[in-house]
Amino acid sequence: VRVRRSTPTNRQRAINRGLFEFCDLTECAIRQSTVTCSNGVSEYNLLSTVNVPGADFLRIAKQGIEYHLVSSGTTNSTTIIAGDLLPRREIPWLNQYDLGWRTSTGGTPYAYYERRDGGRYLLGMVPPTRITSSETAKVLLPYVAKPSSMTASTDTPFTFSSVVRDDLEPYHQALVHYAAAQLEKLRRDAEASQYQMQQFLGYIERYTRTQE
Repeated sequence: VRVRRSTPTNRQRAINRGLFEFCDLTECAIRQSTVTCSNGVSEYNLLSTVNVPGADFLRIAKQGIEYHLVSSGTTNSTTIIAGDLLPRREIPWLNQYDLGWRTSTGGTPYAYYERRDGGRYLLGMVPPTRITSSETAKVLLPYVAKPSSMTASTDTPFTFSSVVRDDLEPYHQALVHYAAAQLEKLRRDAEASQYQMQQFLGYIERYTRTQE
């Protein structure tokens, strides 16, 4: 039986995949962008609307979005809707419990949803935003960011647009365990691969506990 061997290329690929998986599973790398809202518009394509340095948008973070409505009338004021006042809802939930959501002509959002449509990643506001001529509105969008891939031996893990997250240094070893889990598969050693993956997941759990 011929056993495939590890090469520098697939070792590098495995390390970078571990970096991606760690950021994805822990949401340790959250950035914030802004989506400008328009009157009567219900959906915004985040893949073309969001101003993301380096195109590093992965998905909306679990902490949820904020809706800001700014009035520039005689009395300047800002209304912020977030948290329990602006929950994320699934479309099936809206169809069952909010029957008129699709036909609403506009108002102050009380929920939002996410929808994928081919090459689009859509943020939907319920109801569509109603914005008068003396108002502006925006969504503050926290999103999970994709880390920069490492290509040189001097590169540092958890680098985002050339900025290194030194606070994540204790979790560098997690990437090694993830890569080892993948490379052990090349040797067809399922037990060793599983052991290394358990070590990786241990770092995931350790990080998650620090965020509670």
